[in-house]
Amino acid sequence: MVKLLNNKKAWVAVVEASLAVVILFTFLFLAMGQRAKTTKSGFDFYSLNKIILKQVDENSSLRELILSDKPESESIKNYFEYSLKKFNNNVGVDVCISEMLGSCSSVNLPDKDVFASDFFVSSNSTDYKPKKLKVFMWEK
Repeated sequence: MVKLLNNKKAWVAVVEASLAVVILFTFLFLAMGQRAKTTKSGFDFYSLNKIILKQVDENSSLRELILSDKPESESIKNYFEYSLKKFNNNVGVDVCISEMLGSCSSVNLPDKDVFASDFFVSSNSTDYKPKKLKVFMWEK
């Protein structure tokens, strides 16, 4: 009987410890996720990122520019700067368009915290030549 009670106590201790670990990790993930959404000044890049994604999704001429053989990064950058000024004047933007496995070496980024996101633009109605659009945003 004593052995059975000790065995139950051990199982209760294991369950309590497991529950404590789960609660701790849940709190850490939730706290870190909330903190990462804004910068020190309360700047929300995630909502601006959704705006850019929606524009790429809905604007066929913008997708055509991105998918062209020699995409003009400067005109796409100017388009995003103009459209983001409607929401926040204090945003710096730069873009890089590369092949799917390519890298961006021509981007001039400031010495600040920079928010970066990738968008894959895969095709238009006639051709399949996927490109990667990298968008870099920072607080001016």
